[in-house]
Amino acid sequence: MTVTVAGGRYVLNVATVNGEAAIANRDLGKVSANNVVGAQFFTSGTAWWVSLTNAQGDKAVAGYKFSAAGGLAQGVCTSAVG
Repeated sequence: MTVTVAGGRYVLNVATVNGEAAIANRDLGKVSANNVVGAQFFTSGTAWWVSLTNAQGDKAVAGYKFSAAGGLAQGVCTSAVG
C-alpha cells in the first residue's frame, strides 16, 4: 500500500494481496497544507493503517493515524498493528 501525492491530491495504490483486488490510483482527496504522510502498512482490506504529521498543526504535530480497525486516532503507527 502506498499513499502518495500527485497533482495536489492524495492517491492510493494497493497491489493484489491475498486474493483481494488491486486498487490503482484511487483519489483520496486534496492535500492539506503542511501534512506529511508517514508510515503505512497493509495486510488486507481489514488490516491496514496510515499515519501523518503536520509540524505546523495544533494537534497533528505528534501525528495522527487512520486504520481499518481503529479509525482516526492521535499518534503515529509504530507497528504492524497500528
